[in-house]
Formats: sequence, structure tokens, C-alpha cells
Amino acid sequence: MQVLHLTDPDFSNALQGDVLIDFFATWCGPCRRQSEIIEALDAKDVPPHCRLVKVDIDQAPEAAAAFHVEVVPTLVRLKDGRELRRETGAQPAAKLIDLMQ
Repeated sequence: MQVLHLTDPDFSNALQGDVLIDFFATWCGPCRRQSEIIEALDAKDVPPHCRLVKVDIDQAPEAAAAFHVEVVPTLVRLKDGRELRRETGAQPAAKLIDLMQ
């Protein structure tokens, strides 16, 4: 499974189609746990139509501000740039898979 890591300059191009964005910070303990869960996902668990994108809020502050991210980790599910769902805090693998459906 491929996870895209984006910064402000390339962020807006990634909002098309089905996307699950993980807004995180490297200094955040729950974010590190969320990253481990994401990395442990098997490619067969991720629907082929959905891309997984990680955004470090310290490296992409404009993207975080655009989505009003106040807590990390924050997961935002988009379809063609429109927000469908949002979860805060580290989520289990089953919840991630549910968010991507």
C-alpha cells in the first residue's frame, strides 16, 4: 500500500477523487501510534478507489488551517474535495477501513 506524504505546495492537487487524510505531527504520541496502524494495513484492506495521504501539520500549516485541524491526529475523508467524515484521535484499523469505504 502506498501512502502519500504531502506538503502545502502539492496538497491541493491531492484532493481529487477519494482520499483519507491523516493530519499528524511528529512530536505527537497518538500520531505515532496512528502511523503504525496505517503502516500495518495490508493493501487488500484499502479499497482501490481510495488514496491514503499523510500531512505533517508542522510542514504543511496552510493545509491544516484550510481543514481547521485543531487536534492531531485528525482523519478527514474526502470525495472530490468535499468532506464526508472526520475523526480525531488515534483510530483502530477497522475504523480506518470503514472510513475508506
